Amino acid sequence: MSNRELKISVPEARIKIETQIKKGYILVALATKETRDNFKIRFEYWVSHTQEVLENIFSSVCYRIDFEEHKSSEVEYVSSDWIPDIKYYVNKQIIPKLEYLKILLENIDDFKELKKSNKSLKERIDRKTDIINDANEIIELKPNLFGLGINFNKIISKLKKNQKSNNSIIY
Repeated sequence: MSNRELKISVPEARIKIETQIKKGYILVALATKETRDNFKIRFEYWVSHTQEVLENIFSSVCYRIDFEEHKSSEVEYVSSDWIPDIKYYVNKQIIPKLEYLKILLENIDDFKELKKSNKSLKERIDRKTDIINDANEIIELKPNLFGLGINFNKIISKLKKNQKSNNSIIY
């Protein structure tokens, strides 16, 4: 599995990432109107939801993990009783995460969509059932030395049937 594959279409991925970016900027705008505790709850919810969105978009979890770990690399020395304030969450957490989402959005066209099976679940189950039935017709349980018998006539008739449907010659 490649790290550059999408579980959904490129346009759909673009819309989902753009939506999370907009929600992030709404969160930044709310920073001046919220208490620290309420803002922290909203921030944690946005991060959690964005991680889920990224996991549903990309075939690899590395983008979700990178998003989670993406924060400002700027070092700031604080005392042991320091409690992060809203400014910290905005400048050191949200803005870097938004920048990461923008980078993903700018490069979304470089990703490939995973190929999905065109067969419905019922068709796949029916096909597996047909294979099992064919195997049961070819390998028969018989009371002999090993308890198994192979019906070569059934194998030949299946090959002839496939030959007629494919118009190919068996060598």
